[in-house]
Amino acid sequence: MQSNFTLYIIGVLLLFTSCKNTVGKETVPSETDYSKGSYDISWINGNWIDSTKFGFKKLHYFENWKKISSTNYSCSKFTSKNGIKNEGSEINLVKNNNKFYYSFDYKNEQITYYSDSLSDNYIRLISPIDKFPQTIEYKRIEDTLFISQSGMVGGVFRNPIYKALKY
Repeated sequence: MQSNFTLYIIGVLLLFTSCKNTVGKETVPSETDYSKGSYDISWINGNWIDSTKFGFKKLHYFENWKKISSTNYSCSKFTSKNGIKNEGSEINLVKNNNKFYYSFDYKNEQITYYSDSLSDNYIRLISPIDKFPQTIEYKRIEDTLFISQSGMVGGVFRNPIYKALKY
């Protein structure tokens, strides 16, 4: 009986240590070699929408990305519930020394994330402060943009993933 329990514990440990970060169905890199040069994220350009049902109400989540220059993108981000547009936020995504910095204002405070993982059609952004979300990921697979926000809220890990399509 003791050996079965030991095998079970070893199996569970192997399962957890072999897991990788994923958004959508593909494995994403855990580190980026910035010495390889710059990464192009023009794949994020465009107007994206995710529609989610909460009970009897439908919530639309919008991100409208525009390339301002070769090192700067801007995004208008907002939600719409029952056809009523809620107040949104403006996001700036700026490239500096082959890293991207994602910033927006929230309650008169500027929040900034930095990229720690980049590849073709993927970017992960990390926040140095302890507010949700601590991590934001964008992964484009064909005509779908997966947007993941993860972190701790009230001692509970949350990881909503939005499946956005171009409109």
